[in-house]
Amino acid sequence: MARQPLVIPPGALIFNNITVKGFWLTGGYAQMEHGCKAKELLVDRVVALFRQKVLKPARVECMPLSEWRRGLEMYRASNTTKVLLTNYEEDVCL
Repeated sequence: MARQPLVIPPGALIFNNITVKGFWLTGGYAQMEHGCKAKELLVDRVVALFRQKVLKPARVECMPLSEWRRGLEMYRASNTTKVLLTNYEEDVCL
């Protein structure tokens, strides 16, 4: 989105079996005849799935960027927790 090339270390792709795929939600809807209505219906459906507890929000741990090593270890230890690195020096999540 910054109009800069995306730099991904080849080792991460090869040895960690990482896949990168682009997705542009609003661009796809902009090309549809009734894109705005389709987007609204999709959001309604997703909200309903959360209410029915079919979808559950991921657990999120926030930590300052300076603790990225701890965040990486937390990420490696759990496949259900998302780690959010912030530019704050406290554990603040908005």
